[in-house]
Amino acid sequence: MITATPLLLDIPLSEPAPAALDGALVPARQVALVRLTSGNAVAYGEAGLTDPQALPEVLDFLTDLLGTADPTDHDLLWQRMAWSLRDYQPTPLADYTAVLSAVDVAVWDLAGQLLGQPCWRLLGGARSRRVDAYAAGLHAAAPPTLTRDTKAIRQRFGSLQLRLTGDQEVDTAAAATVRSAAGDTALLRLDAGCSYPDAEQVRGLVTALGPAEPFWLMDPLPLGNWETWAQLCPDLPMALAGGRGLTGLKTAAQALSLGAVDILTPDLRLCGGLSAGRRLADVAWIHGAAIAFAGAYSPLTQLAAAHLAAATLHASCVEMEGLPGPFAEMLEPPVRVVDGFLMLPDGPGLGSRVSERFIARYQRELSGT
Repeated sequence: MITATPLLLDIPLSEPAPAALDGALVPARQVALVRLTSGNAVAYGEAGLTDPQALPEVLDFLTDLLGTADPTDHDLLWQRMAWSLRDYQPTPLADYTAVLSAVDVAVWDLAGQLLGQPCWRLLGGARSRRVDAYAAGLHAAAPPTLTRDTKAIRQRFGSLQLRLTGDQEVDTAAAATVRSAAGDTALLRLDAGCSYPDAEQVRGLVTALGPAEPFWLMDPLPLGNWETWAQLCPDLPMALAGGRGLTGLKTAAQALSLGAVDILTPDLRLCGGLSAGRRLADVAWIHGAAIAFAGAYSPLTQLAAAHLAAATLHASCVEMEGLPGPFAEMLEPPVRVVDGFLMLPDGPGLGSRVSERFIARYQRELSGT
């Protein structure tokens, strides 16, 4: 028997920071969680909802399938939930897939706890107990803090990611600032957040970025016009990464079949969770692409992504928040980073649990609960 509870956390920030989905600067971050309980086992997953108030209604849609399920049948349960979404096509489908993502991660965690095994073992084994990570949290729209924040992140990570704005002049200046502060040996990644409207503007940006020597450019164009992506991909001097906003396997397969990206970058809060992430990794493998799992700012999703990356041979890295702020207290025990690598915990399931004190401090009321 599985019991599901929706939770909304509203976490104030010491200074405005970029939102995970659209990059807009916000004074607080909302995190939509699903808590699953089975016997004495408790687990959590995170949903990347644009409107967290939709969480209770969407979770109710999946409750019938959850109630009598055995968490150790995790993959079969995911198939049933995904099949249900495919059949009924509820709208907006992206919100339902996001809640499926949260439920799926929590189910994997429950299964690991009940079986006494870490998720990476259930996923097939770990090629390493440490997972390469890159640090997000730098934003081109906040130039006054760029040098300070870059230097702080560089102390813990060798790879940093800068969120761009869609303004070539602003973005080029910001990339130069980050490169100068991080030093020549740092690996610089750029996330454009689908903010450049066409390939011509992307090519102009890439030319202007030359001295910054970025390793990859993520999501430069709006998702969907994969033919344009495919024409752009072989022309770039850096890797073309993309797919954070993808919510379906079919769309990812279309992009990869056209050669639209070198590196697929799904977000486990959006794409369908660990079960969907495994399938996306298989599709990337078939088409000769690498995969790197986005984790946004929540250490819960970052940890889930690390378990999957450890069990995936062609996974290059996972995204982490370089400046975690209050999120550093979200998990017990906290995520551990050593020399830019996320260290997998030893415990069963994900190996860490969302702190009940953290929930009590930041929980807000959800409509419909």
